[in-house]
Amino acid sequence: MKKLRLLALVTASVLSLSLLGCSDGIHWRFGQDDESSETSSDSENKDDKDKDDDDDTPSVDIDTVKEHVEAMLEHTEESGNEQAVSEDISTLINDLDSISEELSYLTMDYYTDWYSTRLEKKYDALYEDYYVAYELISYGFHNGYLVEEYAHLFEPYIDPEYVEYYTDSYMSLRRLEGYTRVDYELLNEDLDEYFDIAYDDDLSDKEKNLRCAELYLTILSDYDTESIYELYNRDYTAENIISLSKLVKEEFLPVSVAYEDVFYDLPDSDELYDGPVGPENPFEAVWDNASRISPEFEKVAKNMKDNSLYVLADGNDCYDGSFTTDLPLQNSSIIYLYQYGDYYDLITAIHESGHHYAYTFDDTSTYLSGNNIDIAEIQSQGLEMLFIPLYQDICGDSADAMAVMNLYSIVDSVLSGFIVGEFELTVLENLDSMTPEDVVELFDELYGEYNPDAELYMITHIFESPGYYISYGVSALASLDIWHTSLTDYDKAVEMYEKIVRVESNDKENTFSASLEKCGFNNVLDNDFILYIADALEKYADSF
Repeated sequence: MKKLRLLALVTASVLSLSLLGCSDGIHWRFGQDDESSETSSDSENKDDKDKDDDDDTPSVDIDTVKEHVEAMLEHTEESGNEQAVSEDISTLINDLDSISEELSYLTMDYYTDWYSTRLEKKYDALYEDYYVAYELISYGFHNGYLVEEYAHLFEPYIDPEYVEYYTDSYMSLRRLEGYTRVDYELLNEDLDEYFDIAYDDDLSDKEKNLRCAELYLTILSDYDTESIYELYNRDYTAENIISLSKLVKEEFLPVSVAYEDVFYDLPDSDELYDGPVGPENPFEAVWDNASRISPEFEKVAKNMKDNSLYVLADGNDCYDGSFTTDLPLQNSSIIYLYQYGDYYDLITAIHESGHHYAYTFDDTSTYLSGNNIDIAEIQSQGLEMLFIPLYQDICGDSADAMAVMNLYSIVDSVLSGFIVGEFELTVLENLDSMTPEDVVELFDELYGEYNPDAELYMITHIFESPGYYISYGVSALASLDIWHTSLTDYDKAVEMYEKIVRVESNDKENTFSASLEKCGFNNVLDNDFILYIADALEKYADSF
């Protein structure tokens, strides 16, 4: 169980620092091949420019965290110290928030200088320290919980399942730090191996698939169909998803084809690839139209602009994805957006602005953060749906093409989310009997009908964060509920969005289906809804 706990922590941090809001992991874009512009010479030249000396020191380091844990435990040894102990708890919560925020800023530096050896080492070291700090703080909280006088102060921060582990007589802060660093290194080995395989130009696609399939079976050996969803605090089951997946494929595959046909029939569709759609800086479209969503969104958008809470990246030296990462001390976030120079930049800027907006309402501490990425993705995809009617003013003659493209993208999220979700669960159910060849065959069987060009090794998320992928599908269904409502009652759609964006997706208590019901959504994990929304999409495509 200890390993599953660390896996959960790793998953939480990967999502908050690198995956939230990024593309679907295939790096396959509608109408275009994703050709990497990275070259070995770029990397070598960048390494030559790096300097090993680095005088930067973190504001909170591991020694500081240990000192704060020890001071807190000393205070628990004396009676009548409730105020001091409460302050100690707040200090440790702040310590982890500080490390998390520092890691977010370092992420921006590193991802805009992707081949820097110095920044990579610094980033990896701080990432590891984050995990160690979390475990040291957990040690302090669980040991403090054993002191009856102060147990009520620690109760919100402990997991009864791990009290024995942290409070065993053999455990100490020094020993725990050593164990955690070893565990972290072992977990990283699998991901390092995956990336070595996936980016090895000497291997064929077939060889990459088989070797990644073998590794995938190893990664999944730590999970089952129940625990893999527990990592994301879901209130639906593997059985729900497998039973719905067939219907999703039957209903949404024809919709996907219809939108592709409509898109290429539109006279201005090619212009989406020829250059930026809308402003050169895509965030300007968000800032200029924020008041049309709500006064609160306008305020947050202005703050993003005024405080430069975004990074625009382009060129060979930058990481070519986009994401939003938390700034917990500021109750805010910062956006990293890689610019492709076409329509994708505008959609991504809107998408990430939805995540940024949601962070302003989520004051969950880093220590207590859980994963409900299903909700988080509605907060971004839902904003995309609200911007579709605004494309007439933002995109001019390309407005219809952008609307169709955006909906095609959401339909793609539904299909890919459920297909990969079914794939993951099917492998788990048959883990003991499956060979690497079986894994590849299953992937091709499930995904081939939709996108025969996709390869197993391209689906990065299933190796980084098993069980994550279905979030794209379920959140897209909820976002389509916002879209369909907006067709007849835009104000009501905005109201739905404003409610869901205030649901703290980092709070473990806020689960997907329950949150949708509370915010006035349909039950999107229902056969009738899937039939209803697929029909609405087909009728809308027919209107062009």
